[in-house]
Amino acid sequence: MNLRERFNAIMDYKPFDRQPLWYFGEWTETRERWLSEGAPKDLPFWVYFGMDHDWEQYNWNGLGVNFRFEHFDTLLLEETAEYKIERQNDGVVRKTGKGGTSISQDIETFIKDRASWHEFIRIYDEKMKGVDPYPADWETRKAKFNKNRDFVLSFEGCSLFGWPREWLTTEGISIMQYDDPALLEEIVEYLTNHFMRRFERAVTELEIDFVYIFEDCCFNNGPLLSPAKLREIWLPYYKKIIAFYRKHGVKHILFDSDGKVDEIIPILLEAGVDILFPVEVGTWKGDVNKFRQEYGKDLRMLGGVNKLVISKGEKAIREELMRVEKLAKSGGYIPLPDHRVPPDASLKDMQNYCRIFKEIFF
Repeated sequence: MNLRERFNAIMDYKPFDRQPLWYFGEWTETRERWLSEGAPKDLPFWVYFGMDHDWEQYNWNGLGVNFRFEHFDTLLLEETAEYKIERQNDGVVRKTGKGGTSISQDIETFIKDRASWHEFIRIYDEKMKGVDPYPADWETRKAKFNKNRDFVLSFEGCSLFGWPREWLTTEGISIMQYDDPALLEEIVEYLTNHFMRRFERAVTELEIDFVYIFEDCCFNNGPLLSPAKLREIWLPYYKKIIAFYRKHGVKHILFDSDGKVDEIIPILLEAGVDILFPVEVGTWKGDVNKFRQEYGKDLRMLGGVNKLVISKGEKAIREELMRVEKLAKSGGYIPLPDHRVPPDASLKDMQNYCRIFKEIFF
């Protein structure tokens, strides 16, 4: 079996030979640590660790299709030894610390009301006037993606909460859900149509294994939006865009929630989502075994392995992987660390993780 055949067999609950060995990347500080400990600079980590072909390789750049809203040139407004403040290409002024990976502080947004939203779109439309969003080498890319492809192909084909949250800030989108739901729905509707316009050619001409919905809509206590608001504002548009992708032959829809996602899983399934990711364990003890018991085979999953155990030694790694072994061998689930690997994991720790994974799942 090649990797693509393996992935689809697992997600279709058909016989498969082994699990893919994947991960969800690493922190910048982790990368620096691994390089300092002897990893080669000119080789992708997934190759160095003997993993399967990186499933993220084409995921975030839209297969080369220009689909992001990058209106402005990045402008440095202030810089000290501790931080820098920039107006970024989405118009948001952000303060970013220099002391390591951390969440940036949003200071000011471009979009504040309906007038500024319309101006945001006007600037984007003007910038894209006469621009072909598909790359000049699309036919070459298409041939590479279609001809005897043995790797899994996905792309970020939807973000109806994640992008507006970045544009409005978490506080801003939380307030808008109640103070101006009509404007928020207008933004969500625009984005739905935007993604369908941008990717209709891609899904018509390519065989896509899954579409990635980027939302990051949950945190350690639950979702950043109420189930009621998810159902009221977002659900109709998730249904619309997922139906669009399914019509064009996409078999699987992956939803990236982060955090404690429990409360909204039934709504996601209703929308047509069938893969949940990354099923973080966290302090709330997210559990792929529990979700399978609750939702059966309708809910497929990627993730669910506590990334923090990688640095805890062989015994802890083995126990964590054995915790999900039975589920992994039953189909519909691919175990991998539940987010980016943090810098407390050494190069040797990650090598141990890969070795133990192979012992259990190969």
